[in-house]
Amino acid sequence: MQSTPLIQQSLKDSWQLLRCYPVRWLTLSIMLLIFAELCMLIPLAGPALKLPVATLLSAQFCLLIHRSQYGSKPGFSGLLRGWDIRWQAAVTLSLVALLSVLCGLSLLALSGHSDSLQAFFAGPGKFSRIPLQDLLLFKLGTALAGTLMFYCLPLLALEKQAVTVLLKRGFSGLLRHPAPALLSLILLSLPDGLLLLSARMQLGIPAWLLLIPGFFLLIWLPFFRYSSTRNNGLLPSVS
Repeated sequence: MQSTPLIQQSLKDSWQLLRCYPVRWLTLSIMLLIFAELCMLIPLAGPALKLPVATLLSAQFCLLIHRSQYGSKPGFSGLLRGWDIRWQAAVTLSLVALLSVLCGLSLLALSGHSDSLQAFFAGPGKFSRIPLQDLLLFKLGTALAGTLMFYCLPLLALEKQAVTVLLKRGFSGLLRHPAPALLSLILLSLPDGLLLLSARMQLGIPAWLLLIPGFFLLIWLPFFRYSSTRNNGLLPSVS
């Protein structure tokens, strides 16, 4: 399947999946975001733990999406059953998420703003006062590293092969069809990029107006990731 048909089919499939249980998926997505944000309340380690927790919850979310195609209704209890993911896969996902954090922190350190780097570990109050351009730099670093796991995350969540085999399959799929991963990276970066542009050009556009599309993109992304992985032939089709 070529890149353009793959994206078109995955876009179609992702919206169909989301439309099956729109209220349930919206509620669960909000809960996932809340759980991830609660990590910010943990002193010192909170900001670094946020991404691994969000990654594990996203893997669990993939399980819920997959099961919904077999008639299972997504629910709150299913989101928290982390033991559904093999411990080897959970450890791998956590380590990769931490590497993404390190990648983001490296870009933040290269910015030359030591205050921003210190504020990152100083708790939610000071974290919110990091200059916008530095915060977006950190997000860019984590997003670039996270994009490499675009196909790997569903595979680790759903398949039972050895972790090394699943990672190899996921990276091979990314090399063959990188377009869906790049599209998701661009779309997720767009709201923050517009926010930075608005601040730099003093356009006076309210932040919430620009971040609302980003919120809905976050809700839609797991369905697009799952559909892209399946349409890439990496997951079995569901009839």
